Amino acid sequence: MAASTVTLALVVTAALLKNKFMGVPIIALVMGAGYRYDKCYGDHDKEIRDCAERLLREDRRRFEMIGGPITLAEIDDRILSKERSY
Repeated sequence: MAASTVTLALVVTAALLKNKFMGVPIIALVMGAGYRYDKCYGDHDKEIRDCAERLLREDRRRFEMIGGPITLAEIDDRILSKERSY
């Protein structure tokens, strides 16, 4: 919506000032709108899925919790310390 508004303003300004170079930024606006349209309605979800699967295959340690998994004893200690603080 914003790109179309700015494009219209640039076209009107170029027509009023009779300066065709005022329309040059329209190229970037159209390319940007096309890029966003492709990312919204293109194969972007497939690209994300492929990248996530590649990361999981390459190095699974990136997704492990630092210090290992949380134990029930740690949860109980946390609950007790919270109750004592009040």
